[in-house]
Amino acid sequence: MKELIKEMFRVDIFSSVVYLLLGILLFTVEGEVLQTISIIIGIFLVIAGTFPIISYFKDKEKPFKTVNLISGVILLVSGIILIVYKSLLENVIAIIIGVIMIVNSVSKIEYTLTLRDNEVPAWVISMVFSIITLLLGIFFVVNTFKAMNLLTKTLGLIIIIYAVIDIIEITVLKFKLKKAMNKVDDNIKIIDEK
Repeated sequence: MKELIKEMFRVDIFSSVVYLLLGILLFTVEGEVLQTISIIIGIFLVIAGTFPIISYFKDKEKPFKTVNLISGVILLVSGIILIVYKSLLENVIAIIIGVIMIVNSVSKIEYTLTLRDNEVPAWVISMVFSIITLLLGIFFVVNTFKAMNLLTKTLGLIIIIYAVIDIIEITVLKFKLKKAMNKVDDNIKIIDEK
């Protein structure tokens, strides 16, 4: 039992340290992390696209062979695009997030104006946050590189905080569990002595 618990703690500490390092990497390194992720996804897509293409030429009797060929070509081409144009992924993500923020904020502005018309006092706060969200959305669409750096740094910071909290939690839990196990061992010794 003790060995199982020790192994659990080792795995938890190891994964928390990996998260901590990933968070530090995301927080400190500019766009290189997303470009590396883009290359990894691209390689995965190239590999995933190659198999259906090979399957198409290898087994002509297979049902849906044309669909497999088309999906394989789409995956292969998508992978090559992500590898060649590494920054494409970060630009697309930033634009999608920006558009979502713009659409949501416009919807909230409309909702806030309804609150104002119905004389709800909190409409001003809602309007301020809606305008801030709208401006952030526009920023993400217009300036994708800076937006992705901001997102990457924020994500890195969140991962760092999570990892530190997890390490503290594991350490406290290990200490308390060790204390409880010592009590159990002491109680067993007392019972054995009787």
